[in-house]
Order: sequence, then structure tokens, then C-alpha cells
Amino acid sequence: QAGAAPVGNAYIVGGYDGSACLDTIVAWSPTRPARVVAHLPTGLRYPAVTAAAGRIVIAGGTTPGGGASSLVQEFDPSTGRVTVVGRLPGPTTHAAAASLDGVAYVLGGRAGAPDTPVHVRLDADGLEVSNHGPTVPADRLALLLRPFERGPTQAGGSGLGLAIADAVCRGAGLRLDLASPVPGEA
Repeated sequence: QAGAAPVGNAYIVGGYDGSACLDTIVAWSPTRPARVVAHLPTGLRYPAVTAAAGRIVIAGGTTPGGGASSLVQEFDPSTGRVTVVGRLPGPTTHAAAASLDGVAYVLGGRAGAPDTPVHVRLDADGLEVSNHGPTVPADRLALLLRPFERGPTQAGGSGLGLAIADAVCRGAGLRLDLASPVPGEA
């Protein structure tokens, strides 16, 4: 799952329910309940997602068979349609996306399948994303919101994902809170 927040709504794209990749695009705002607004042609986990020029750009992601997609898709909130608009240079998953002056950029990523499940919960209190990766010491958590900062991991990546997520949240008037380990678990 990944999200983007153009004016008024946050959009959560794809995800995993514990047994299958999700094909949904869910819209959420502080004033309305979460609702499915569109379906992708196939389920995706870990796509790169950003808002650009009033549309949601969805790049790559892990497919139901465990491989990585190279498709670039666009969701138009005004029509509810999802359209394939291009291809990445190669299959990519676990990438970040950002937009600048109406242009979407895909950053980082990897071609492999995910090793650790990520759990997503969306309810009236907000969106919660968690996994069971290595515990991050409390004094390092806030640093992870800075570009190119990484936690204790051997996994690939550039350290931009949480910085971009924080910027998207702030732009939508939302707050990103980090906790480690997962609250209620030791």
C-alpha cells in the first residue's frame, strides 16, 4: 500500500490483507469515512504513489505472483478511472514517489519480492502501518523523518520513504507518528 494526498483526500493504493494483494484505491479524509473509490486492474503491494496535476500516479509494485511490476498507472479522482500511462525502465517495488511542478518522480525501489509483511489498518482514528522489522531506538525515531536517514537494517533503500511520507502528511494537514516496537508488542 502507498498513499498520496491531493487537496481534501488521502488515497491509499493497493496493499495486502494477509492472504492476497489488494486492488483497491481507498479515499480518506478527516471529515468522511474511508471508502473504496476505484479498483486497479490487478492487486498491488508496495507501489510508488504520488499526486501530480490533480491525479494519483501509481508506479510499479509487487504483483500477486510475487514479482515486481513496471507499469505506471494514473487514477483520476474526478472520473474514478485508472489508466495505464507508461512503463518504468524495469520492474520496481518498494520505491518512493514524489511530485514537483506537476511531474511525478519515482525514487529508489528494488526488483525483489517483499520479505516482511506490512500490516495496514484504516479506521476513523487514522491510518496505521506496521511491520515487525528491527526495533529502532527511541532517540533515532525522529531522525528517520529526515531525508537519507535509515534505521537498523540490511535492506536496500535510500532513506527517503519516511521523509516523503511525512511531507505528504504535512501537506494534507495530517500528522505522521512513529513508534518502535509496534505499540502493545515487546
